[in-house]
Amino acid sequence: MFGKRGGTEHSGLILKDMEVRGTITFKDVVTVEGRIVGTISSETGHLIVNKDGRIEGDVYVGIASIGGEIIGDVHAQTRIDIHETGRVTGNVRAPVLTVDAGANINGKVETIVPSTKPTLVKNENDNPTELRAIG
Repeated sequence: MFGKRGGTEHSGLILKDMEVRGTITFKDVVTVEGRIVGTISSETGHLIVNKDGRIEGDVYVGIASIGGEIIGDVHAQTRIDIHETGRVTGNVRAPVLTVDAGANINGKVETIVPSTKPTLVKNENDNPTELRAIG
């Protein structure tokens, strides 16, 4: 939609003077410098919340880089990086979490096993056709 910015494919940019309300879904990278009120989701995308950015709602992404404020739960498939100016009021869940000195988390922190692709396993009847995610 927006092409490359800094060598990375961008899906969108919420500027400092913008406010967006509702559900946002994206594929590549979204940078938030303004305010979002609502749910954000992307199975593999990268959400970047700059120091002036604010999100009021739950976040479900591949990677989250937080330099601003999120009021809501943050779930990431790969990693969450909370930078020096970052603030999260809500639960944080990811396989990898980095928190810089000065960052703030007010909620439960849970590190999880990275999600895996479904694997063929036998069920209780020894039937090898059932697919389940392992891990």
